[in-house]
Amino acid sequence: MVLASICFATASLIIKLAAQETNAIVITFVIFLICAIGITPVILIRGARFMIPKNPILLLTRATVSVLQTLTLFISLHTIPVVDAILLRSTAPLWVPVLLMLIWHQTTRASLWLAIVPGMMGVFCILQPTVAPPAWGYAFAIVNGALFAMQSILSRQLAERGEPPVRTVSYVFFIGAILLSVPAWLLWQSPVGGFWWQALVSSALVFVSTILVLNAFRHAPAFIIAPFGYTGIVASALLEWYVFDQIPNWLTLLGILLVLSSGWLVLWLQKSSPARD
Repeated sequence: MVLASICFATASLIIKLAAQETNAIVITFVIFLICAIGITPVILIRGARFMIPKNPILLLTRATVSVLQTLTLFISLHTIPVVDAILLRSTAPLWVPVLLMLIWHQTTRASLWLAIVPGMMGVFCILQPTVAPPAWGYAFAIVNGALFAMQSILSRQLAERGEPPVRTVSYVFFIGAILLSVPAWLLWQSPVGGFWWQALVSSALVFVSTILVLNAFRHAPAFIIAPFGYTGIVASALLEWYVFDQIPNWLTLLGILLVLSSGWLVLWLQKSSPARD
């Protein structure tokens, strides 16, 4: 999970650089298309029957959520720092109890809701509305955190039902390329500079990160996996400092501490007292 987080943080930084050349929809489409082409030989070797899912509705739902999750993240990277985007994506554990209650109708102890409060305060520190109006990219980053939480829940459900990770990511890449093909064509901006090299490298990093995350969910529960995923925040901060010479201010650092501690506490409480139907 540590390697997956570092790969994704690096890909996010490269995508932020690529965003200077074209829009987020084109970037997301190109990355999904490259990943779909890259995984095609694996599918051909395994045979067409390999793509027949055990849980078609769940797999298609997870793929659609993953596409939206990726798109909202890439949109947010246009206007906000990478570390802020990755950090708000890491609020996913705070969203899990909310989604389980609203969608899966599971009840949760009051202590779990109290554990979410510091995380929400951390988000407020990151947005810093008293310093300046938050950029619109922060709204997409917050939605991205909720979508990432739903993706994590669905990933765990697919793993429990025996869906192979390769099949899961194949559906994500192909559905992403299909769904975004028309919007990308309508909004196409011919990239210049080093865009295609950036797209190839970021696609490879996204591909590796996705496979590693899915394998992690197959071998360990979320409360063990998620804390290791927080290394992506540290990696993104260091990379952004090195490339853009941007250092998070004290409010952002306080927000990081609050979100990480709240997320860990939520995951620990979920592990010690699982939700009841």
